[in-house]
Amino acid sequence: MNQKSRTIAACALFLMLGFSVFGLGRMTSSQTEEIKVMESEPIPETQPQYILKLNGEYLAVFLTNSDTPIETTHIHISSLRHIDRERLKHGISANSREDLLLLLEDYGS
Repeated sequence: MNQKSRTIAACALFLMLGFSVFGLGRMTSSQTEEIKVMESEPIPETQPQYILKLNGEYLAVFLTNSDTPIETTHIHISSLRHIDRERLKHGISANSREDLLLLLEDYGS
């Protein structure tokens, strides 16, 4: 047996010993039930937290499902590219405050 074969055999023996001595790979019935429950639960879709859109002549921040801005920025519509103005008419979603700040930084520069 060459060195490579001995190394592979030793690793396999070590893994089998670990599984049998330490019970690795074995799950209790409660753990398997927990996995079954987790697999059957639907993954909730995350709704964006903020919407960035035009409010009159300025860019504003809205909470999702709100028609009242929580903040109106100093960013005027005339400073935006045509394509950005079109997107902002419909609103651009931001899933976190960090995403929102990045968008505001992009449009404000």
